[in-house]
Amino acid sequence: MVREDKNITLLLKALEDKNVQKKLFQILDAREYNRASKEKETENVIAHTADAEELKRLLMENERLQEQLQKKSEEFDRQIHEKDGIISDYKNQIRKLQDDQENQKTSFQKREKDYKEIIRQKETEAADSWQKLEGYQEQFGMIEDIQKSYKALSETTKENLKNLIPGDSMMQILNMAMQSEKIEALWEYCAFNKKDSEFSRLKEIFTGCFKILQNSNEDYCLEKPEIGTEFDDEIHMKDGSCMVMSGKIREVILEGYRKGKNIIRKPLVKIQ
Repeated sequence: MVREDKNITLLLKALEDKNVQKKLFQILDAREYNRASKEKETENVIAHTADAEELKRLLMENERLQEQLQKKSEEFDRQIHEKDGIISDYKNQIRKLQDDQENQKTSFQKREKDYKEIIRQKETEAADSWQKLEGYQEQFGMIEDIQKSYKALSETTKENLKNLIPGDSMMQILNMAMQSEKIEALWEYCAFNKKDSEFSRLKEIFTGCFKILQNSNEDYCLEKPEIGTEFDDEIHMKDGSCMVMSGKIREVILEGYRKGKNIIRKPLVKIQ
């Protein structure tokens, strides 16, 4: 016990020595430094570990974002490709519609041209038909006039004409008027009966029948010289009651007629 107290006394006395104190302070400072260094290293390790974890996390996040970006890029490319296909289809459809429209336009123009040609033909046919109808109406009116004149004839005259006009129906009159030889025979009958009281009616019948014949054949033409024309026995026939052989025509008793340039019957005239 005494020995321990002595050691303590010596230790305390030694601690009072400045050198010892300095040495102790150095030892304490070294320990504190080491402790602080270790704490600093620990903190650095911890800090580095945290940075590494954050870096790892950031790298993983970057990888994830890269994958998302790649997927978005691929999706965008796919959509662009699909849209390009859709646009191409639309362009093809538009081109087809344009071609169809052009074909329809061409077809319509052709049909329009055909229809116009048909309309023109129909208008021409209608005009011809109308002209024929007017001709038929005129001819019908002439037949009616002939019929009236024929019905006004005496029974004796009708009997004399029965070989030419067998009856007073329109068909019988039309049938007679369409035959050139019967027209010629009727002219001769009129010329022979020029002094008959019914000569004016006979002349009306001849003129009407001749017009019907002329409508069916335009080569036929009436010959009626003008009053005052010099008589020419080459183209005129003098009435037997005239004693003079030449002179100017003062009356046309009955018109003659020709076919083309060929005179069938000369006009029967009187000379002054």
